[in-house]
Amino acid sequence: MGAGFSRRAFLQAALPASSALAFFSTSFRRDSLISAATSTKPQKVIVVGAGLAGLIAAFELMQSGHDVTLLEARMRPGGRIHTMRDQFSDGLYAEAGAYDFTDAYVLLCQRCFLPSR
Repeated sequence: MGAGFSRRAFLQAALPASSALAFFSTSFRRDSLISAATSTKPQKVIVVGAGLAGLIAAFELMQSGHDVTLLEARMRPGGRIHTMRDQFSDGLYAEAGAYDFTDAYVLLCQRCFLPSR
């Protein structure tokens, strides 16, 4: 961040905006969002975060012909979904993060020829 804008201040300002965005995004149908994305000329788009939502957004935008750059802070994609290995004995692990799969995830599984049900 800049010299006068701390990470804490950014997060405090971004939280209400992201909450509102999450609320309103659930009121739109996926088909209307995709048709809106395909109705414009190709754009350069930056998707922040390579969690499932970011990966799906980047995938859909690329399918619509946009030039997409995907940014992720961690060294791995997946967001909160990850395999926990460090806390356990050798050979043991746990899967963490995913607890809710919407139709967008089912669609992605189908497009990648993965079982969706």
